Amino acid sequence: MSTASFSRTIPVSRPLMQRWWEALRAAWQARAAARRDALEIEQVAELSDHVLDDIAAPEWLRLEASARRESEKLREAEIRLGLGGRLFDR
Repeated sequence: MSTASFSRTIPVSRPLMQRWWEALRAAWQARAAARRDALEIEQVAELSDHVLDDIAAPEWLRLEASARRESEKLREAEIRLGLGGRLFDR
């Protein structure tokens, strides 16, 4: 009577295509999260100084909002002067 035992093989790692797919999916999700974060920051930066004070926004966000407003004012002035917003686009 033979008492040979057969052991099952246990894969040490996932197949290459599965690892590749999971890495691709993780990268896609990270990029989507970064885009959402950037969009949220952009939307908050459009708020007025009074609202940013009320919500106790950090200083870097207040500076970003201020820089965006100044940039928009310059672009509007360029358009009024007939420069078409090209003065600082070099």
